Amino acid sequence: MKHSATSMKTWENCPRLFKAKYIDKIIPWVPSPASERGIKIHAELEEAVKTGTEPSVWTPKGLVQKLHAVGATTEGELAVDENLHPVPYKSPKAWLRGIIDVRVVRKARALVVDWKTGKVRPDKIQADVYTTLIQATENVEKVDFKLVYVDQEQVVDLTRDTKSPYRVKLLAEKIEADRDYLPQPGWLCRFCDFTACRYNEKKGA
Repeated sequence: MKHSATSMKTWENCPRLFKAKYIDKIIPWVPSPASERGIKIHAELEEAVKTGTEPSVWTPKGLVQKLHAVGATTEGELAVDENLHPVPYKSPKAWLRGIIDVRVVRKARALVVDWKTGKVRPDKIQADVYTTLIQATENVEKVDFKLVYVDQEQVVDLTRDTKSPYRVKLLAEKIEADRDYLPQPGWLCRFCDFTACRYNEKKGA
């Protein structure tokens, strides 16, 4: 089974939705206005880091120029196998994958910047997954993880400890051992695209 921060977060929120999306694959991805805006902003920020130009959205003062000056890597595709050994992103052996918005590696330390739109909702699973990928592929000891919320004009430090790979492995084991994929009804049901679920709140909308 292949994993990513998004798929792991989906399982944590609702195993039934995870099964529909990643195992049965019966929910096609349909872009929403919010997702289309997010894609557009990410593309603009990627270009801004490459060129050193100021983007139209908020970012911490001087951050884009500093990232450009040190030659930051943008939209980097990283993957590891089950033993956390680096493999090509599209390799059939890829067990854990992620696309890193921005990363800077200096000797034994790395900086990861992830652009966010919308409300401030720090994602520890994403931080653990990206930290695990960076440590495995870049051979670094310390990963500083920053979330930049362009709408809320806020930076959240979600730097993790040395147990990120352990937590990722543990979560993956739980997902792979799941045989029931029970639904988890809650406030997220009002946004869910899995209309076959009896808890879906979009029915009849």
